[in-house]
Amino acid sequence: MNFRKRVSFAFLLALCTIFVPSAFAAYDGIWKNSNLTVNVYVQTYANDSMLVLVTSDLSRYDAFIDGNYLDGFDADDLKGEGNHASVQFTGESEASLTLTLFGVEATHQITKFVGVPAQSANQGIWKTPNCSSVNMNYYVQTYDTGSALVIGTADLVTYFVFLDPDMSDGIDTNEYSGLPYHLNMGFGTAGDGDTMQRCAEAPSEGSSVSSNAWCNLDIKPPVSEYTNSLGMTFNYISPGSFLMGSPDTEFQREEDEGPQHSVTLTQGFYMQTTEVTQGQWAALMGENPSFFSACGNDCPVERITWQDAQEFISLLNALGEGAYRLPTEAEWEYACRAGSTTAYSNGQILDDGCADLNLDAIAWYCGTAELTTHPVAQKAPNGWGLYDMHGNVWELCQDWYGAYSADAAVDPTGAETGSYRVRRGGALRDVTGSCRSANRRENSETYKSLDVGFRVVRNAP
Repeated sequence: MNFRKRVSFAFLLALCTIFVPSAFAAYDGIWKNSNLTVNVYVQTYANDSMLVLVTSDLSRYDAFIDGNYLDGFDADDLKGEGNHASVQFTGESEASLTLTLFGVEATHQITKFVGVPAQSANQGIWKTPNCSSVNMNYYVQTYDTGSALVIGTADLVTYFVFLDPDMSDGIDTNEYSGLPYHLNMGFGTAGDGDTMQRCAEAPSEGSSVSSNAWCNLDIKPPVSEYTNSLGMTFNYISPGSFLMGSPDTEFQREEDEGPQHSVTLTQGFYMQTTEVTQGQWAALMGENPSFFSACGNDCPVERITWQDAQEFISLLNALGEGAYRLPTEAEWEYACRAGSTTAYSNGQILDDGCADLNLDAIAWYCGTAELTTHPVAQKAPNGWGLYDMHGNVWELCQDWYGAYSADAAVDPTGAETGSYRVRRGGALRDVTGSCRSANRRENSETYKSLDVGFRVVRNAP
């Protein structure tokens, strides 16, 4: 999930006002299916909105909000991962849940769990004393398993989610999605943190006794490097600003690289240190489409389309190890430049053909590749530890291809629509000009070639 997670106005309103039971409060509570493969938490609000949290084992969850559930519940997930849930209530204790997770749809008959969680007295909305909105506001939901879910927000725009499988000794856990936060929260005792007061009680029986609490939210810096179960390594790229595109005076400049303009990226992200390899692709997809398959598992996968890359990313996300995607074009160039302002990340362009000493050091291109791809990470990395940002294979971006504006941009995502996506970086058959940091090309979503591959981004804390 992204660092800035947008929640519906209905949910925000519920977080910052005293709870008023809705007409459908009988739906509030925990619902399960007969074989206990899915747990559903339902919370209704006074303005007829509903929050639904779905989890199998509390190792991951999906959250859905519908602003009007009177005609049934139907909503996309708050994480923006393309998941969907619909609930049809056939009574106060029976319902049908249709859940689509990563393209797989399943329908569950669910029944409301009868019973009160052991820690139900701690459920509700917690704020600093006198229910002021200073610091963090926390919504606490406990479960019959002894676990707890906590949603925290300071500005009602960004929110943080914490899951603790055992809250008998309080809540002590890291932020669920990988954001750099840790929450300690204790109830009824003094502690080293902000004093809290419950300002809105949970609607379930047994939760009417208010108590004091304390909490301490620690901010942890993101780790500089992350490696997932497929062996894909990512370096953390800090937020920052840069000039995107090329200056009018740059040798071999092309018209679509201008006007050069200021771009600010407000969110850090993890960029894969190499292109996706044939071995990584085959491990997830079960086959290797590459023309240069004899090059080996450590060579970049190629002869894949933009749509193929999206399928790979969808399966990668289904592993539950983070949220992955293609980089935006702005993120790609920012990461490629690594703070540089020259044509390449290591200096200026010196030649218009296949003999450039600066490019020789960092890229497989027409002057070094000998018309084949090469194992990743064999040339020198850029200043941020990223390999093969120039050459080897072209790298696909998320954006639609479109003209630049001279206006300064914040977190740009390219053209609103178009006929082509963007690819960057140059490849094994290309001359020096095509491998510059600012160079860009059109790429059909269905185009595949022996010199087109990709690398992925992991959303960062």
